[in-house]
Amino acid sequence: MEENIKKTNFSELGVCDRFVEAIEKLQSIYKEYKKDIQFATAIGVSKQSLSNIRNQNRGLTLRVLYLTKQKFPEINTNYIIAGEGEVLLSENKELIQKESEIQELQDENIRLKAHLYEMIMNKNEDKK
Repeated sequence: MEENIKKTNFSELGVCDRFVEAIEKLQSIYKEYKKDIQFATAIGVSKQSLSNIRNQNRGLTLRVLYLTKQKFPEINTNYIIAGEGEVLLSENKELIQKESEIQELQDENIRLKAHLYEMIMNKNEDKK
């Protein structure tokens, strides 16, 4: 059994592809990790390590999977390893979606405040 595990090429099993899919899903939800360098830093690996997995130059290691799961407990490691279930654990999907919506509203609030400030400043300059 152990002999077979050592010979297993995880990239052939689609593990790397599913891990990349999970990363992209998380990056679409968490805007602060949109760039690979931000994501890699968040999980504690180099951008090159992430790039190697993305480009299938190197396989996904248990260490990288573990670090990712520690930072993002909502990922479904069963999906990544065996292709079972969905990318994200269902009990966390609603919470993640709500957090994403809150972040979008906060971003919109900042943009609106900046726009309002700009309008006020322009109006004050017109009075002069």
